[in-house]
Amino acid sequence: MGQFLTDKSFWEKGGFNFKLKKVDVVYADLFEKYFKPDPSLKCIEIGCFPGNYLIYFHKKFGYKIYGIKYFDREEDLKCNFEFNGIKEYKIFYEDFTKWKTDQKFDVVFSNGFVEHFKNYEEITEKHIHLLNKGGILFIALPNFRYLQFILHRIFDYENLLRHNLKVMDLKFFKRFLEERNFEIEYLGYYGGIGFWVRNLHKRNIVTKFIIKSIIYVTDILRRYLKVKSHFFSPYIVCIARRKH
Repeated sequence: MGQFLTDKSFWEKGGFNFKLKKVDVVYADLFEKYFKPDPSLKCIEIGCFPGNYLIYFHKKFGYKIYGIKYFDREEDLKCNFEFNGIKEYKIFYEDFTKWKTDQKFDVVFSNGFVEHFKNYEEITEKHIHLLNKGGILFIALPNFRYLQFILHRIFDYENLLRHNLKVMDLKFFKRFLEERNFEIEYLGYYGGIGFWVRNLHKRNIVTKFIIKSIIYVTDILRRYLKVKSHFFSPYIVCIARRKH
């Protein structure tokens, strides 16, 4: 099933400058708007390292938390849960494309996952199979098209090649989910004006200075220009509810 644009070494050797800290998540405003506290609900994150979102879901909404991840950094994940006072959780150390389970969940969440596959429709379908009727699907991914494509082509090319730009399309999610009896609650670009790259700490001093300057400027612009656009917003978010 899996037609990978990445492999284990891509995740094990880079991309996570991991430090223990209290969690701070992207999309918090959307979570507060579309999710509700309920300790009876089960939530799973696909590609759950370093566990920050699961920690947030449990502490903010009381959810029972589950995760699945492909590469082995079990000790880091365990330390992050313990550092944040989380004692009850379940992690499946599996290849998601081959993983089989009869369990269903009330929230299925992934962030930066589906775009790493050539067969992104099958991967999205597998998300759906995990979801209870009435449950919420939350898929977030980067937007590497338009102006973002130019910036990543220049400053983040190796990482760009690991992403499937075809899935970065609102029309795909709208068609795909409506055909499968989902009610779309939010579908759009997210994050205002922003830019980020993978493994910034590994760049040479000149490149690092240029990238940090771009990030600094976009951070300032985001404070004053509350605009979400396909042209420069760094993320795409889809939130949909499976109908009864």
